[in-house]
Amino acid sequence: MTTPIDQTPKKPRFSDRAIRRAEILAAIALTIALLLLIFDWNWFKGTVERRVSAATGREFRIHGNLDVDLSMQPLVTAERLTLANPVGAKDPQMASVSRLAMRVDLWRLLKGELVLPEVRLAQPRLLLDVDKDGNANWRFKKDGPATDLPLIRRLLVDDGELRFRHSHK
Repeated sequence: MTTPIDQTPKKPRFSDRAIRRAEILAAIALTIALLLLIFDWNWFKGTVERRVSAATGREFRIHGNLDVDLSMQPLVTAERLTLANPVGAKDPQMASVSRLAMRVDLWRLLKGELVLPEVRLAQPRLLLDVDKDGNANWRFKKDGPATDLPLIRRLLVDDGELRFRHSHK
């Protein structure tokens, strides 16, 4: 008489090391998910304001929210931005915008190029001013390294205002 052979497949046994790795990966994934849920891009407002102020030699402020929607072309949105005029100018503000939304090309950024596939401005106000000594307010800090302006592929402006003033001697 022969004994029946058990035809049920055997369950693979995971080693303690494999189980520990899976637990660590699950903990990392959970931590990342929680960070994305509670992360607030406004934590970077001060850093952005300081860097732009240092680069321009002017006070730059984000009075509203700062947000980033992550993707291969992240959408950066900022509300109620202001850029001051040089000290001694007639008007304290050179520029303001109610809302700025811009997409950044990550692949080009990794290559060292700043390319903005799309920039949207809501209610921008820009004052270009030449004072009586011939100083133009759009000329920024002279002691820093020259930087190239980003390539903007598409610019959309909603309800904008551009003023040019030239004060004569």
